[in-house]
Amino acid sequence: MAFRTAHLIVAAATTLSLCPTPGADGHDPVRPAGRGQAREAAPSYPPHAPPVYGRPWDQPPPRSRETAGPDRPPPPVGGWVPGSPPLTGGPTPTAWPVSPAPRPPASTPPAPPPASAPPSGSPAPRTDPKWGDPIFVENFDGTAIDRSRWEVYHSPDAKVNPRTSQATTVHDGTLHMIGGFYGGKDLSGGVANTLSQTYGRYEVRFRGEAGAGYSLVALLWAANDADGYAEVNFAEVIDPTRQTSGLFVHRGEAPQAQSLMRADFTKWHTVAVDWLPGRLTFWLDGRQVWDYTGSLVPAQPMQLTLQNDVVCNEWSPCRNASTPKTVSMWVDWVRVFRAPSGTGGGGAALS
Repeated sequence: MAFRTAHLIVAAATTLSLCPTPGADGHDPVRPAGRGQAREAAPSYPPHAPPVYGRPWDQPPPRSRETAGPDRPPPPVGGWVPGSPPLTGGPTPTAWPVSPAPRPPASTPPAPPPASAPPSGSPAPRTDPKWGDPIFVENFDGTAIDRSRWEVYHSPDAKVNPRTSQATTVHDGTLHMIGGFYGGKDLSGGVANTLSQTYGRYEVRFRGEAGAGYSLVALLWAANDADGYAEVNFAEVIDPTRQTSGLFVHRGEAPQAQSLMRADFTKWHTVAVDWLPGRLTFWLDGRQVWDYTGSLVPAQPMQLTLQNDVVCNEWSPCRNASTPKTVSMWVDWVRVFRAPSGTGGGGAALS
């Protein structure tokens, strides 16, 4: 689901130098092929696995449609099972920066660290009245995630973005996803909202801890493994210092469109995306940061996913000696709106 460019390499002590600035017309700012790099040698995005699609949480995952390759995204992580061929199509991960061996794995799942700053309870930034009332609100109250609303990822043997349900909990009014070692494996967590719709507005308030080897992501993904790859990342914090976030739009095999926003994502921030026919408008704390009107805007049912992903490839720094034992992502709340009347949006539906 995410990132994607060989220029997304970050220096740990500097901010991320990522993406070309979108043109004045909002059309596709795309990365040219890297110097000396043949297109068929590597994909134009990291081997970042898509979410597990909406389905009853206790049922087996759907069979993958295709194998990943240089010009295709990898199949869902749930489509890989022990004994099947490994996923292909991405570069062999190497540590970034070069550093001593990672910390030894813990023998038990990591204990949830306390949030350094609990949710403030501050109201959401003002939303344009044209969106009306939200059709979905999640405040993560209670002590367990609501499985009728969210699918919890569990694919610990996946070759790309391995995840475990143990990494995802709800407590103190937050969704908490903890990256760390579980049974000797470096794993993380994520959830997919069971609601899907065509067009709408999505808002997420989140924060995360600094640490190489993990990426904090809020994105829209084609619902139920729909035909035609589509993905909208309205926050993808690959930067291990959490001072920048990528914004990405993908559709089919076309080069991605991308932009960048700057903020300290170790503190609470609200990200949002307005998705209308032919237009995606990205927001940070109520301020517009990118207006995209290129050809990659999806026109099919999508669903929201929230992920604290294990990453390690040439685009995304690997876990290293500086990485804490655990790296957490917290989500305070989520709001989803239906597209205004007359914009052609499809009705929301549970997967």
